[in-house]
Amino acid sequence: MDDVLTNAALYWVTRSIGTSFRPYRESPDDDELHSLIEVPAAIVVQRHEAGYPRSLAEKSYTDIRSFERLERGGHFTAWEAPDAVARIVRELEVNIRN
Repeated sequence: MDDVLTNAALYWVTRSIGTSFRPYRESPDDDELHSLIEVPAAIVVQRHEAGYPRSLAEKSYTDIRSFERLERGGHFTAWEAPDAVARIVRELEVNIRN
């Protein structure tokens, strides 16, 4: 319970709670609210969303450098599978520099 409260508190005190709710507010069919993301991106699909297709990600991201499905992790993937997420972030950084 302490871990969940700590995680929620981090969102709240950093004032990022609002942006974390963005995907729930926006409709996938509402192009006006959903602009393209043009920076290099690594897409990490957690196991509960295993059916998420790369083609859907390509509707939002124009420069996908990697697309990976994790065997571990859920709603809080970075917390539940920190080693995998850290590896993917490091690989993206190297990919961008090269």
